[in-house]
Amino acid sequence: MSSMVSLRALEDIADATQLAINFGSDAFKLALFTDSLTTPDPETFTAYNVAPFNANESAAGGGYSAGGVALVSPAWGIQAGTGRVRYKTNSLTIAGVTLAVRWLLHYDDTVSDRAWYVCDLGAEYTLTGEDANITVDGNGWFRYRF
Repeated sequence: MSSMVSLRALEDIADATQLAINFGSDAFKLALFTDSLTTPDPETFTAYNVAPFNANESAAGGGYSAGGVALVSPAWGIQAGTGRVRYKTNSLTIAGVTLAVRWLLHYDDTVSDRAWYVCDLGAEYTLTGEDANITVDGNGWFRYRF
């Protein structure tokens, strides 16, 4: 599986006049989208339910609802011993889903559904009546060295 990460400019994430994301207090969600999603441009995408994220969301059912699932324990900070910034959440299971997914959108559910991170799985995956297990390893969703 290949992946591509689109991340809004790092300075925009914490800037109160830009994205104003607060990892200490905001609630975050993960929304799933099919292969039909128009490839998002990290310089222009703004929010969940705004183009291109206003169409082609994976089908709701089982443990997945429109709007996505809550991400537990989001953390943004320096990874010990590496000097890298990392974004991490707990791993999650979305129970009993029947859906297709290629794109994973992370957005801030507290601040106007601000979209800030998109992951392309590289291909569409289809699940039929099974659990979607998303394992986040010790490096998190991503890490970045300045």
